[in-house]
Amino acid sequence: MHKLPEHCILEIDFPEFKVTEPSILFRKRRTDGICAEFFQTDQKLKITSTYYVGSDWIPGSGSKEWFYVEPKLNSKYDYETDEPVRLTKEESTQLKRIDVSKMLFDTLSHPGVYEHTQELFEIKFDHPKIPLPKQDDLLSPLLIIRFLTVVKEIVRKGLKKSYYQVDRNLHGKVKGKVLVGQTVKQNHVKNKDLHTYCRFEEFGDNGIENRLIKKTLLFVQRYLHTFQGLMGQKFFQQTIHFI
Repeated sequence: MHKLPEHCILEIDFPEFKVTEPSILFRKRRTDGICAEFFQTDQKLKITSTYYVGSDWIPGSGSKEWFYVEPKLNSKYDYETDEPVRLTKEESTQLKRIDVSKMLFDTLSHPGVYEHTQELFEIKFDHPKIPLPKQDDLLSPLLIIRFLTVVKEIVRKGLKKSYYQVDRNLHGKVKGKVLVGQTVKQNHVKNKDLHTYCRFEEFGDNGIENRLIKKTLLFVQRYLHTFQGLMGQKFFQQTIHFI
């Protein structure tokens, strides 16, 4: 892995392959953004990052070499000259990385912002996976945000109702298809002669689509607790409570 912060140039020794693309683009509806640019000489590879964070494979490496652009560090400024202040090595180690997730959550507390969340990230499903450490995983919170905002709109408009199949042990009546094996095993051998296992369809909001949404929502709640501070964010608390 080759790690560099936003708006930075990283030069590395890389003579093994030839870069096939000069840049990696972030696809948007209006104009594409440049995530990273590459310039290669005989013995060196120069990677230039912009204001996008995340990871990707280096073009031409055959999915063997990848880079990670991390959020930049907070820096100290001279507000009179609007220039960065020169720091000692000890001072630079005390700087903290900018919390882009918290910035995003604070922004999402404003109405209407969720409509633009579909352009916050890009996932390349046709590319091999990149093994990121959990502390560098910026994508999962974004996916959760996107999921919650979509489900919030679904719930606001009303859950879709449909026919779905159910198996039920009925007392004193028969409905739909009789499940003979289950009826004999669960009822007749236990002297429950008035009970019959039946399979039939019901109409309601417990269809497979809504069950999938609920299952994912429960997973999201458990997952958020594994990220320090995420579950305490106002956006997540209000959205999950509303859903």
